[in-house]
Amino acid sequence: MTVSVQLNQPAVDAFKAALKAAREGLKNDGVAMRQVAVFLDSWVQRNFKGKGSGVGGWVPFTYGGRLSLKRKATAYSKEARHWINTNAALLQDTGALRHSFLPFIRKGVAGIGSELPYSKPHDEGDDERNIPQRRILPEDREVRVQVFEILDNFVLLKTRGLK
Repeated sequence: MTVSVQLNQPAVDAFKAALKAAREGLKNDGVAMRQVAVFLDSWVQRNFKGKGSGVGGWVPFTYGGRLSLKRKATAYSKEARHWINTNAALLQDTGALRHSFLPFIRKGVAGIGSELPYSKPHDEGDDERNIPQRRILPEDREVRVQVFEILDNFVLLKTRGLK
């Protein structure tokens, strides 16, 4: 038993042209990478707004606030022997750290990062400097599904003409 399929030349040529267009479209992944970078930026900003809610919450200040100069302080800690600013917002009192995280894209790569020297010790923790880990950036497992959805939608849009 055999099965035979015969295609006319215009149909074969149209299929080849659609396949070539889809391949070319997939090479230009800038749109998808921008969407991924925007998603990562929104994830980080939501994490800041929720004080680490995206990663299970941040470790609170040791003494109930930021060690401070007397003029900014709202309390004094005998244990710490310092003035404490109890109104300080954890990792975002001035907003410099939060606003330093910028999305970026390159060919086939999307990400977000900060150039501030103190961003990494806060994100990863630093035992030598007594800085507890307060994760700012997502781990791969926390964003994988959403990133794959963005990329899958990109591929579907580029290959839709093949159906």
